Amino acid sequence: MSIFINRRTLLKRFASAAMLPMAMRVMNSEAATSSQTILVVVDLSGGNDGLNTIVPLQQYGAYAGLRPNVGLATSSLGLSFNSSPATGIGNGTQYAFHPAMGQNLQVNGSPAMGGLPSLYQQGRLAIVVGAGLPDTDSQRFDHECARDDWAVGKPNAWDLGGNGWLGLALDNANVGALGPTASMSSTKRLIKGVKYSGVVIGNRLADFPTGFFGSTFPIANWSSWLAKPIGNSAAMAYSHGLARRTFQAAQGVASINGADPIADYPYMSGGGSYFEQQLSAVAQLIRGGSGISGYVTELDGFDTHSGQTSAHPALLSNLSGGLANFYAYLKKYNVSSNVVIMTISDFGRTPQDNTSNGTDHGLASIAFVLGDKVTGGVYGQYPSLTQLDDGQLPVTVPYQNVISDIITAIGGNAQSILGVSYPRLGFI
Repeated sequence: MSIFINRRTLLKRFASAAMLPMAMRVMNSEAATSSQTILVVVDLSGGNDGLNTIVPLQQYGAYAGLRPNVGLATSSLGLSFNSSPATGIGNGTQYAFHPAMGQNLQVNGSPAMGGLPSLYQQGRLAIVVGAGLPDTDSQRFDHECARDDWAVGKPNAWDLGGNGWLGLALDNANVGALGPTASMSSTKRLIKGVKYSGVVIGNRLADFPTGFFGSTFPIANWSSWLAKPIGNSAAMAYSHGLARRTFQAAQGVASINGADPIADYPYMSGGGSYFEQQLSAVAQLIRGGSGISGYVTELDGFDTHSGQTSAHPALLSNLSGGLANFYAYLKKYNVSSNVVIMTISDFGRTPQDNTSNGTDHGLASIAFVLGDKVTGGVYGQYPSLTQLDDGQLPVTVPYQNVISDIITAIGGNAQSILGVSYPRLGFI
């Protein structure tokens, strides 16, 4: 039985493929070299409260005074540490992880590894304190504007347009059919470069082909259709090219999904949270030699204007356990040596809590960087709680400084991309 596909149907079916690589090559023609650093970005969407994520113990008096409702009691801050991981968790006096980041974690119903605190003690986790957007950004308290600034790496990027620093840094990387960058979520601008616009895959590899081709129309039919002449229509030529590239990407993802199953992935519970599913999909792609060098994942829900005492611990538990299990899985399959994981977030929260048991949009927050190549420790200066910036936590490490070190580590030209040269922080 023949099936007719008109131009409107084709364009609608492939509308979401606009983020696919513009210059896609044949699958496996040029896989990433073994020395290519793979970056996994975790977008903590909504603006993470860094002050409760990493509590400054040496400023605890001021901390408690600012946060009578959402502040953590000293009795819960047993995951204490110093700026050197060698001190060991529980022996420090400078900082403390939120208790949810190391306690009550589960892996398929069994106690987990101890999350990010355990990895800090192993020297594999860097914590950048005081990271945030500069005061030259006139809209730095706005979610979309702040996210654009993090994605582009330039203040007021919301007013400038432009590509993402990750896409630009990897524009010249060796790639396969999927291109150098991919998003497993709705975070897209970060992966867009000049040569490649990135591919949006989603949280499950098995869903990627059917997401484009549909469950009722076999991929073989698309293959047959793509083999037919397209005529002289410019619009159909464009549609045909987009369909061909999408088809190649779907084939590549399906191939990896079939060859590298994820049945033994250590989800914290059941089939895993949406965040964990994204990480497991990235693990599959890394194991399968996808050629992708930059991934973006997202953990949403950090806009904690109310109910923070219940929402934030759950988010941090998901983050800590999810990343620790992802790292452990990569180690199990001997593919962790070139993988670096970093977190970004819109902005921090106000040092003062509000009347709704929450916090509002703020400035400085925390960035985590994790991996075998990372030199663990605390980087930057924790903001003063007694010398606030118009009531906000002052930024002590420009967000671009964090990005600059990462760009250099993955082989990009930081000064060219960011427009400013920054000294190395030294975590990688």
